[in-house]
Amino acid sequence: HQPPNLNTRTQRFEPLCSAFLSLKQSTMLKHLTRFSGLAFGIVLAGATLAAAQSPMYQWINAAPTVAAGQDSVYFCEDGTFIGDFPGFDVGATYFRGAEGFFGPGSPGTKVIAASTSMDCADDNIVASVSVDVAADKNYQFILTGVHDPSMYPSNPDGVPTDLAFVVNDDAIVTGTPGLVTVSLVHAAPDIPDVTGIVPLTSTVLPLGPYQATVGGLLFPSILGETLVEVHSTAALAAGDSLSPLAKAVVNLPLLDGQSVTALATGFANPPAGKTAADASYKTIGVLADGTVVELLPPPVDVTVEFAIDMSVEITTGNFNPETDIVTVAGSMNGWSTTADTLLPDAIHQVR
Repeated sequence: HQPPNLNTRTQRFEPLCSAFLSLKQSTMLKHLTRFSGLAFGIVLAGATLAAAQSPMYQWINAAPTVAAGQDSVYFCEDGTFIGDFPGFDVGATYFRGAEGFFGPGSPGTKVIAASTSMDCADDNIVASVSVDVAADKNYQFILTGVHDPSMYPSNPDGVPTDLAFVVNDDAIVTGTPGLVTVSLVHAAPDIPDVTGIVPLTSTVLPLGPYQATVGGLLFPSILGETLVEVHSTAALAAGDSLSPLAKAVVNLPLLDGQSVTALATGFANPPAGKTAADASYKTIGVLADGTVVELLPPPVDVTVEFAIDMSVEITTGNFNPETDIVTVAGSMNGWSTTADTLLPDAIHQVR
């Protein structure tokens, strides 16, 4: 099956660069990319190519399921096996993975396919696409969708969720120090049309419906750790900018001079019988060599209550709540023995 927007190339969003260049480094949060909210997942596929070696390929598997019980997927070109990667959750039906950029390949019309077997036989093909491979481009073939749409939540915008390729034919890395070039791909089947917002710069990043792509976004790495929010486009249009589907903190200095493809994958509402490991959102970073890293949600402030029952000590006369105190010392207060005094009653407590 071919995605509805197969011929939609990534689009340039040059104003983002000028908006970011006027800002100083931000130290808002930590880690390369982290997510909260609905645990919205994103895949980061980075590459740094020092010189033109086109055409080169990178496979990215963002499909929640390829076949029942299948834990590997094989990629074929014109009926010949050329790459594969195992799933993250081996033995589960939900997996993601990637292979690093490799090549160079040869230009011409190619049939790219995903297969459940290395032999690439027609009856093992689960998705395919015909691509006119150009000599001066690098390509990402991103597998999206599920093996049986009837078993999984449908897309709220009516986009088919069958297994299909999204093709990014603009995967050329600038390699410019001080900048991170970003492309976005919406690969989460049951999530509606989305828009990204960078609160630090009030920048709006329209992405679109499932399988939509946007490319050429330029982030100066001097921004440091930068928060990005993902919102329902419909909710924003209705005036709700306070209920993001997800939040991400991207550590731009760690990606300096690279190109990054960010993909949302997984289900906000996993189908019945599917565990969180099988079908929920995850955050994954895929580097140029195909290394995949699952990234964690951002830290969340929590309230911790310390409570000590001093009633026995009071009864035995070892503790007088009128004159004696109980304190809590720790790294949160510099190990002070006076900063946090528990409330003077039988159950001493502090929050």
